Amino acid sequence: MNMTAFATAPALTRDDVVRLSREPSAERRSDVANKISQEYNRQEFNENELVIALQILRLLASDADLKVRRTLAEQLKFNSQLPRDIAMRLGRDVLEVALPILEFSPVLTDDDLVEILHSTREIARRLAISRREWLSPYVSRALVGSKEYEVVRMLAGNKGAALTDDIVLQILGEFAREESICEALIHRGDLSMGIVDKMMNLVSQRLQQVLVSRYSLPQQNLQPAIEEARDAVTFRLAHSENDDDHHMSDLVRRLRTTGRLTLSTIVRAMTLGDLRFLENAFAQLTEIPTANARKLLRDPIGFQAMYDRAELPKELFAHISKVLRIVIDVSQQERLTKSEYQQQIRTRIVASGLDEVLFHAIKTLDNGGTLH
Repeated sequence: MNMTAFATAPALTRDDVVRLSREPSAERRSDVANKISQEYNRQEFNENELVIALQILRLLASDADLKVRRTLAEQLKFNSQLPRDIAMRLGRDVLEVALPILEFSPVLTDDDLVEILHSTREIARRLAISRREWLSPYVSRALVGSKEYEVVRMLAGNKGAALTDDIVLQILGEFAREESICEALIHRGDLSMGIVDKMMNLVSQRLQQVLVSRYSLPQQNLQPAIEEARDAVTFRLAHSENDDDHHMSDLVRRLRTTGRLTLSTIVRAMTLGDLRFLENAFAQLTEIPTANARKLLRDPIGFQAMYDRAELPKELFAHISKVLRIVIDVSQQERLTKSEYQQQIRTRIVASGLDEVLFHAIKTLDNGGTLH
């Protein structure tokens, strides 16, 4: 029996396994891989033939020739009956062999996928897993843990990937400034309203409009975002070409005069890590020299005294104090770019849940409500 004929013969025998192991032609072995895989997919073997067919498949999965293994992976990628050891062998192979199995094989378990993710730094392998038709929170969390932009963007856009609130918060903590990732999350259409509220305070104005449309939010939900945009302009002005203490003090004084030196503005300055703005803001609110406010801002007891004197909401002191500690801690790190500095602050605030507490509290106060 020649090598290309045995896979379509009426019955497989152990002689076929022996002949395959001795076959010198990679081209013929690849042809065998194609035919035996098709037969296996149709599940037309009897019990004895199935045992032999699996022997052949395991032999081919270990073949020295790349084309043979690649053919096997392509043919068997959708097979739900494929033994797990064969799927794992192919999934751990070189990329040309592994990618079809990693993206499509229903045989791989969550533990298998996470094991593979943890054992590789190849983005292509992680991307293949992130494209799977369905991903559990366990696997999604591991993918987000890679902190790789392309992987997380693919995952965010995969509607078959289960993303619980804690996973979305993890994504926002790392990638809140990446518009493509945030947009992919929004278009999923399955975000909880708590996450939607949080994103309204994080994303660009264009994406805020998309959120309002996608989740049928009332237009007034955009008001906090509009205020944040106005404050962003204020902070840019504060650090323009006339960036000196006198200029900053003058700007903060004008904000106070016009009624815009609010708790909301102060909190947003904190989330940007703008210590100079905060020093001048508390100096204005308490009518003390800026140099004194600078020292008190960095002393927990001194800050509480200054906060009380500014007559800010006592109910929020503990939360605001924690945010300030985060800002001061990050400010003491060396060699951070401005973007890295602000991203670290935002990540730690989001991870602590303080952003949600402060956002809802400020929204309540802005709407004339009271805190309890």
